[in-house]
Amino acid sequence: MTESEKIALVKSLFGVKADGTQLTDAEVTPFLIVAKSIILNKYDPFGETTELPSKYEILQCRISNFMLVKQGAEGEIQHTEGGVTCIYGQADIPANLMNEITPKCGVIGHARVNA
Repeated sequence: MTESEKIALVKSLFGVKADGTQLTDAEVTPFLIVAKSIILNKYDPFGETTELPSKYEILQCRISNFMLVKQGAEGEIQHTEGGVTCIYGQADIPANLMNEITPKCGVIGHARVNA
């Protein structure tokens, strides 16, 4: 999936902003970068992997969308306005999204052999 395709997907997931306008590429890109970092930190906590495995590209878009939707409510776990209550999980990114990431593993001190 290209970066342009990821941006288009996040825009379509998000919909329109409160003012009726679409997100710009410049507004989406930082969230894709942060989502990639979040995924890679869980996938490979030792930092050996710098490229996102393709199986996590859709998840990257979903995490980006979540962060965009929650923008302005960072750190909140509950919010009530006009009789409507929003309850967020305790984590910055919901566990159901983070649980989709399978950390890679290996034996420390042994060279990896690619089959």
